[in-house]
Amino acid sequence: WWSVADNEDATLVCEQILKGLSDFALPKIKSIASSEVLMKFWEEDIGQGLTEYERRVYLARLLVFEKRGEQARAALESLEKASIGRLWEKSAAVEIEKLRDRLR
Repeated sequence: WWSVADNEDATLVCEQILKGLSDFALPKIKSIASSEVLMKFWEEDIGQGLTEYERRVYLARLLVFEKRGEQARAALESLEKASIGRLWEKSAAVEIEKLRDRLR
């Protein structure tokens, strides 16, 4: 974190933050800021900061939204199988039902 005592300090801190965002954060975000990349990550079990449930649901939602019927059905089936006996089984069932309705 930064300490700011006056306007000069504030300007320097703002410049450091801007440099960090433009040099590191934004290029990283741009590299994954597409539906294709997100689907690929989630299909490959990559999803830093996501639970397994979130990753599987987000993948299924995105596939349904993108109107990729067969892939969406496969993702829903995978979600359903993975949820069996898990704490999130009922949540998954509700989500699956809603998404299957959207596929019809």
